[in-house]
Amino acid sequence: MKTTLRRIGNAYGVLLPKRVIEHLGLEENDELTICETSCGIELLPYEAEFYTQVEAFRRTERRHRNSYHRLGNER
Repeated sequence: MKTTLRRIGNAYGVLLPKRVIEHLGLEENDELTICETSCGIELLPYEAEFYTQVEAFRRTERRHRNSYHRLGNER
């Protein structure tokens, strides 16, 4: 699917086709998350609860790095 990067004021934007918007169940003014991947970018619906948890992890990561490492290795 092809689209064009467009100037919008002092920023840039991409128009998403209507069928993509409908398929994802998005509506005007919905917030999206942009994730950079090795293949390009990925747009995802913004999940406030998830990002609250990510920020909590980032605030405590340095202090609890060893604990997180051990938890990640448990199966």
